[in-house]
Amino acid sequence: MSYIISPPEETALQAHLQKLRTQLHEDPELSWQEHRTTRQFQWTSPRAPEVLEQGRGFTKKDFLTLFQSYDEYGTTVLQYDNMDMYSPDGAALLMQGGAKTVVYAAMYSEGEYLGAISYVVCGSKRFWTKQSRRELGEITKIINAYLTKHLAANAINRGMMAAPDFDRLTGLLSFGRFREEIEHKIVGGYADGHIIVYSDFENFKYFNEKYGYAVGDQLLKEFSNYLVAGVRAVGDVYMTRVAGDQFAVYLPYRKPEDSTVFVERMNRVFERQQAEKYPEASLRLRSGIYEIEPDCLSASAAIDKANFARKQLRPDSRVSVLRYDRQMGERQTLANELTNGLNRAMERGEFKLYLQPKFSLKDFSVIGAEALVRWEREDGTVLYPDQFIPILETTGRIVELDLYMFEQVAEFLKRGIQDGLRLYPIAVNASVALAKDPENARRCENILQRHQVSAELLEIELTETAAVSEFDCVKKLFACFQEKKMQTSLDDFGAGYSVLNSVVDIPINTIKLDRGFIARCAENQRGIYFLQQVVNMVKSLGYQVICEGIETREQVDIMRTVGCDSAQGFWFSKAIPAEEFREKYMK
Repeated sequence: MSYIISPPEETALQAHLQKLRTQLHEDPELSWQEHRTTRQFQWTSPRAPEVLEQGRGFTKKDFLTLFQSYDEYGTTVLQYDNMDMYSPDGAALLMQGGAKTVVYAAMYSEGEYLGAISYVVCGSKRFWTKQSRRELGEITKIINAYLTKHLAANAINRGMMAAPDFDRLTGLLSFGRFREEIEHKIVGGYADGHIIVYSDFENFKYFNEKYGYAVGDQLLKEFSNYLVAGVRAVGDVYMTRVAGDQFAVYLPYRKPEDSTVFVERMNRVFERQQAEKYPEASLRLRSGIYEIEPDCLSASAAIDKANFARKQLRPDSRVSVLRYDRQMGERQTLANELTNGLNRAMERGEFKLYLQPKFSLKDFSVIGAEALVRWEREDGTVLYPDQFIPILETTGRIVELDLYMFEQVAEFLKRGIQDGLRLYPIAVNASVALAKDPENARRCENILQRHQVSAELLEIELTETAAVSEFDCVKKLFACFQEKKMQTSLDDFGAGYSVLNSVVDIPINTIKLDRGFIARCAENQRGIYFLQQVVNMVKSLGYQVICEGIETREQVDIMRTVGCDSAQGFWFSKAIPAEEFREKYMK
């Protein structure tokens, strides 16, 4: 009997093979003999001849004949005197070593045909019953399971052995080799006084789209050469391209602040160099730094912390380098909690709906509300959006919360309709990630239909930064929302790009002036005059104007003077629980 598997060691497999002995041979004294012909192995009694021989040619036709002959148990029985359907070479291969009867049992791994185990009888012909073939098929499945496990382990080992030492594009260390080297440093206790710097280019995909992938690849090569030249004199240094436009560097440092200044300077110099070549690209490097601590357990942990620091850099931030610290460690712990427990938290209703009223600046009456969220955790602590929303954005799970809160608002309005209360339109904040998938408009519509709530009672808000950075996606999404009779709003106008000609083509009903923009303009008469011109221009384009973050009576008077339609902020009301809003404003 021969089959494709190394000699077993597992006790469980030996037990199954003992059963196989009774099926194949009366002699219990069977032994393993390994004969390597590609990946073939043989198990026979001491008296049996060696079955395995050098392989002969096996044509596609012969293979298909064998493959198509398998029965419902994955077996087929071949007799030495009935091989006319195979070519001479095929018959010789299938009936090696003087075999009289051979049973082939098919082997599969994850749906892929691997080959077959052959059960060979050499003394005389043997006739196999249906029950015997069924049992052989079941035994083969057991052996196949062990083989699959070993193949998987071997594939991993082969992959590790075959992994290149260097990145083909940049010539830097491969990420696998980099991680291996850093692991040795950390485990050996040699990483004290060293940092991991994790860097990438902000919006690199837009650079590729504008200049082409060949130019993008050339930029990455230039950056790798720049890194090598910049740190070659530092000492114990390792560099790698992690993936795409992401790079990691391991290097020593003297003082934490020195490392930050060094990386910041490196980033700025390269940005200036590329700005001369690609003036329209606005290339910007972002870097996270982790100072390897004595309790750091692995290279992966160190790299993850540097990468986490990088991800905390906001697109609108002037800072290009962040260092991992204790507070950031707490945020990372929170990120892990969110990643692993988001669904559970939503199922438990831990994300609570809060509403901040909007007021008319003419008569100070309530005209609507903005939906906000608070995370009331199981331990009683309450987290505000700025503590967990950025984490969900970086982990890619913000859309789940977007849709969850949209559903909470729809449920709240549904109860108001059922109770005959006064209703106000409610604005729901949407993320950039939500805008990237046009199917989300349909999902929102389905939520409204399920709760039987009019789309006119909902308003979707996206930030100015999101609208500019994802112009095409936002334009399509807002068009879909307006087509479904939902209002759309551009939030934080004046906080970032403030490129009005970029947003006029986006279907928008309302523009919300950013609180920081308002505060800066309200500092002097020139600023107030400028603010009035902005409001007039926006209104002349057909938009409604609302100002946010109003905290003083002086700001109220200024916004009324410049012609703003409505406002929200602490001077009027803070965000309050949805049920409190219901009791206070909807009865």
